[in-house]
Amino acid sequence: MTEQVGLKIITLSPLEIHFSQTRIRSEFQDGRSLQMALDKIEDKEVNFDEDALLLVTPFPRIEVTRWRCKLRDETGAARVDANGMELYSQEERWFSFDNRRLWCLQRAAVKKWPKKVYCEVFEISQTLAKTRELRKFDTRTFGLSVLVGRREELNLEKWCWKTEEPT
Repeated sequence: MTEQVGLKIITLSPLEIHFSQTRIRSEFQDGRSLQMALDKIEDKEVNFDEDALLLVTPFPRIEVTRWRCKLRDETGAARVDANGMELYSQEERWFSFDNRRLWCLQRAAVKKWPKKVYCEVFEISQTLAKTRELRKFDTRTFGLSVLVGRREELNLEKWCWKTEEPT
């Protein structure tokens, strides 16, 4: 594993990483579509498991952190207890800071089902994560699904790998 300024490279299945946001755009900031990036993902066999693949991406590794996500209602408002304290999930899970890239990785992993699929990610420590974009975490589904499209679009695609048919 390589260490860099609070970052550590680890190997995870994209299917064990959760989305931190409710919605993502269907293109990257440079205008490339998510589908274009997905189509460029390749895989290679790994030496630690003969029935597993490592995804090789046309984009940088995603950044993830272990986190207990804030519980939200259907409107996105934080749920609170009787004393007005915000409620959090009981378990820590892996959450991505890079939701569009995670969408690509999860779709690529589902295409390879039933093979085990992994990707290399940067693990962000919780201390560093707290100073970053945790304020943007607004998932209402514990990060299991994400809506794809622009806010003004009426019929956003909902992506959840658990409900996707393997190809």
